[in-house]
Amino acid sequence: MSVAEEDYASDPTFYAMMLVICVFSVFMNILVLIVVLKDRKHRISIDLYIFNLSLCDILHAGIVLPLHFKIAAENKEEFDGGDVECKLVMFLPLIAVMASISTMVAIAVDRYQVIVKNSLLKIQRAFWTIAGIWVFSVIVSSPQLYEYNIYYTSMENSTAFTKECGSHAVVKNFETIYAGCVFLIAYAIPLAILLFGYTCIIIYIWKTSSNLRRQHEVRQVVNSIGFCNPLSKKKIRVLKMLITIAVVFILLWTPYFVTFAMEEITGKDNTGSYGGWLNIVRTTMTTLSTISNPMIYFVFSQDFRRSVAKMICCCKTLNNVVYPTLA
Repeated sequence: MSVAEEDYASDPTFYAMMLVICVFSVFMNILVLIVVLKDRKHRISIDLYIFNLSLCDILHAGIVLPLHFKIAAENKEEFDGGDVECKLVMFLPLIAVMASISTMVAIAVDRYQVIVKNSLLKIQRAFWTIAGIWVFSVIVSSPQLYEYNIYYTSMENSTAFTKECGSHAVVKNFETIYAGCVFLIAYAIPLAILLFGYTCIIIYIWKTSSNLRRQHEVRQVVNSIGFCNPLSKKKIRVLKMLITIAVVFILLWTPYFVTFAMEEITGKDNTGSYGGWLNIVRTTMTTLSTISNPMIYFVFSQDFRRSVAKMICCCKTLNNVVYPTLA
């Protein structure tokens, strides 16, 4: 696949809309970072994972997507960048998405252990998990540094050469094997873990709810980490938010992973095989994914709404304002 051959859309309005979303995404995710950093007193492992998700979205919306838009908007037959830019164009997107989905897997495992196993998780563990996520993402993405580089092809009926950025001079079947591995590691396996983890949590909560109703228990049982039992409204709201984040991410990124695997395995580029409309849909959905998390936080978290309102309004009197809950 050649970067120069990518066909997102010919209308400049499309790029303008995508860039506006990217700018808004960076702004909203920075707000998330600030909210998490400010609340040190009540910080738990989930806060660190949310912080990491925002870092991934900032990387994607602030660097990866604008770089792709720039290349696509130029609509040139030749690739103007150098070898470093060529490798980064392919390397950075996979790092961002790998780190995002690995963080969501970590969140699912974290909630499973806290809710189902009732185990106390130290915040230091979340730090080390996040560090491991980034190392793992770099390792999975690093073969693209080998696969993609600058090369020159001769033009038809001419002695001139065209500079392109793409997969070139790699070991036979490398693209097919690597695409299969990425599809499994970055999509299929994480999807299975997310489904299993959240399904177990939902079944556990349903069984607990049934038992409590039968026993007519109305008191709250405080567990070892200071939360109420799985039936508490706050805990249910947080769980709904996390499940929504995972579902939205999967829906928005499924076209990317499916077409990525198909293109790599068949060796066909986007324009020749699928048409420009698929690129538009895929680009739009991946761009929207960078803004989806802050929007979900805003809908489900009253604390997040309050914190954002305070920062935007810069008004101390908001401490006494009561905000309506959306739960």
